[in-house]
Amino acid sequence: QSQIYTEEIQISYTTVVRATIINDTFFKTPVATQTFIFNGSNGLPVVSISSDPKNFTDWYEGILVDGPNYPGPDPHYGANYWQEWEKPVNFEYFNKEGIGRINQGAGIKVSGNWSRMNAQKSLALYARKSYGKGSFKYKFFEDRESASFESLTLRNSGNDWSYTMMRDGLFSELAKEMNMERLAYQPSVVYLNGEY
Repeated sequence: QSQIYTEEIQISYTTVVRATIINDTFFKTPVATQTFIFNGSNGLPVVSISSDPKNFTDWYEGILVDGPNYPGPDPHYGANYWQEWEKPVNFEYFNKEGIGRINQGAGIKVSGNWSRMNAQKSLALYARKSYGKGSFKYKFFEDRESASFESLTLRNSGNDWSYTMMRDGLFSELAKEMNMERLAYQPSVVYLNGEY
């Protein structure tokens, strides 16, 4: 039911384009996805997550909305964002220079505890072979040796969400030389279906 490509597509704002080829015999190619980003990233890496909008905002199926079982009192147990639903997405990662480094299928879930009540949710991304590749192969964190990950979390800063939005990352960076386990931290710009 989507628009059929017949001429140039004019794009003047951040947009996700998903395209496939279907011929008269219903032969279909895999869906190709590309995000076109305008207005830059202010020197930060950019994450672009795209999926069927119903996976995010549908009242019955969307992982980012209250939904029909929303009970009201904190922390909103029963709301859609408390369900263990994993939705298919396309995950793109652009480095600080704006060069695309990852473009692959993945799964996504809402992550966290009481911070799920915040308007901006923490999101966990999962690389699974059922989506195409079993890992995210990129060195996301400059101070870590790992260049392959099975999952990543886009954190909303947890209980610090309505304050500085950087406290956990700051403390992690301060503990860098203390020879202890700590959070890997990399601020980034995030788009969901082309929306900042």
